[in-house]
Amino acid sequence: MRHPTLVDAPRFPDMVAAEPGKPDLPLVTVVMPVFNEASWIDRSLTSVLGQDYPADRVEILIADSRSEDQTVECVHRAIRRHAGRRIRLLHNPRRTPGAALNLMIGEARGEIIVRVDGHSEIALDYIRNCVRSLCSHEALNVGGCVRSSGAGYVGRAIAAATGSFWGNGGARYRSRPPDEPTYVDTVQFGAWRRGTLLRLGPFVEEWPVNEDCEFNARIRHAGGKVLLDPAIRATYFSRRSLRTLARQYFRYGLLKWRVIARHPRQLRARQLAPPALVVALGASVTAAFAGPAGDLPMAVPAIYLAAILMGAARIGMRSGQPSSTWILPFVFATMHLSYGIGVLVGMCRDVLVRTAHAATRVSERLLRPSRSGSGMSKKAGILKKRDAPL
Repeated sequence: MRHPTLVDAPRFPDMVAAEPGKPDLPLVTVVMPVFNEASWIDRSLTSVLGQDYPADRVEILIADSRSEDQTVECVHRAIRRHAGRRIRLLHNPRRTPGAALNLMIGEARGEIIVRVDGHSEIALDYIRNCVRSLCSHEALNVGGCVRSSGAGYVGRAIAAATGSFWGNGGARYRSRPPDEPTYVDTVQFGAWRRGTLLRLGPFVEEWPVNEDCEFNARIRHAGGKVLLDPAIRATYFSRRSLRTLARQYFRYGLLKWRVIARHPRQLRARQLAPPALVVALGASVTAAFAGPAGDLPMAVPAIYLAAILMGAARIGMRSGQPSSTWILPFVFATMHLSYGIGVLVGMCRDVLVRTAHAATRVSERLLRPSRSGSGMSKKAGILKKRDAPL
């Protein structure tokens, strides 16, 4: 149902036809949550500083979550090189992206907030298109298409997998970019009016990932819309090893269950596929070792292996990197199984916590003396006192 207090926010109508440099353009605050981004932060900041949106209408806030590499030093060098620009470095003691975003939103002066991660590089017209899209559509959050890029043999394979249906489950902003602006479930990064963030915020601060997905679910639950605009373009730098990829996707799955638990109506079939795969593979292996059951228990692993081999061959040839065909099956398996195990672990934790809370409530109710019992005790005491000999 349409929610008028959210959708009918200020539209900045002059922005639709305005050209860069026009004085009535909204002030934009770019927020950048970073942690250990020394390898990418220079490219990311350079892309933000090189926008075609007027420099005097942009402020840049960077919140560092106690990086353990040279990220802070790289940011300080950029601030010195661009002394005339409004760039501020904030320190995020809570160390999560959600806490970093909340910190920067509290400090922001812009009418529009645009998120740019330190692990990404945005197109020259990124900010201008974010502002235009927010001003010309009934959307509370807008985002764009994200292309993946990787360094090294494994990194390039991970990037190719992330940009494919097998790697992202059909996320529109990655594998199936629309021809025109389209309303979707979620987008990566995001751009919002500051008033939207103040009304529907804050971001979840306890989670290391998926705080943006949860906030998009909150927007849709409140009657707002999330817009994917293909004119908004960015590049995301993928992980470089299977170990870091496994850790990343396990956390995605673990926290995805928390999003589903908070917003059950946001559940989609593609989100259930990885945990269903893990259960099916586990059941097949267990049945194969449990006793003689013929070749039937190994049918599921065989079908899955054939599917990822065919997917790897197709994507390897299409991406112009046929040599990556050999590593892509391992990349797909790492993504699917890590994500699926994460969802199952999150589900089990949630069930255990809910069961423990229910048991605690029951035990407290049983141990609490009833009113009728206390009344009977008092009455019995009075009778005993009356019947006592003089």
